[in-house]
Amino acid sequence: MKHDFRACIGDICLEPMTLELSQQYRVIRNEDENRKWFITTDIVTWDMQNAWFDKYMKNEADYMFAIKYKDIFSGGLAIYNVDKEKQKAEFGRLLIKQGNLRRNGIATAAIKMACNIAKEKMELKCLYLFVKDDNLVALKCYESTDFRKVGIVNGMIHMDRVL
Repeated sequence: MKHDFRACIGDICLEPMTLELSQQYRVIRNEDENRKWFITTDIVTWDMQNAWFDKYMKNEADYMFAIKYKDIFSGGLAIYNVDKEKQKAEFGRLLIKQGNLRRNGIATAAIKMACNIAKEKMELKCLYLFVKDDNLVALKCYESTDFRKVGIVNGMIHMDRVL
């Protein structure tokens, strides 16, 4: 959905995802090392991404963010399946570029900013997520940002965070 939520912690910023940035996100997502962590592991084409982005822009329950480090696109994340009545939403699609950007606190800062936006701007009380049980780096990152394991759903670890 088109939105104007932004946040920064130092050199790390969240901003609304644009079509151009979503194509950069697609390239990173399609890398074998990243794709394996998504529920749908198919390669996403340029046209598929454009179609997805068009649908995303019309979906009032979906907020996609670009992550930038020192003003350079470095990944993305989303708050989606927003249920305003229940004041909760799903968190996910977190992706940071391979290389020297990983393990530098970018994902942790991005998660903290997303949680703050969810609480302060979207007035949500809970975020939940699903992560593959062998995605140890993601699990550690989510646990360090106060997500807690609440169960297993379809072979995925279900976690939530009270905001």
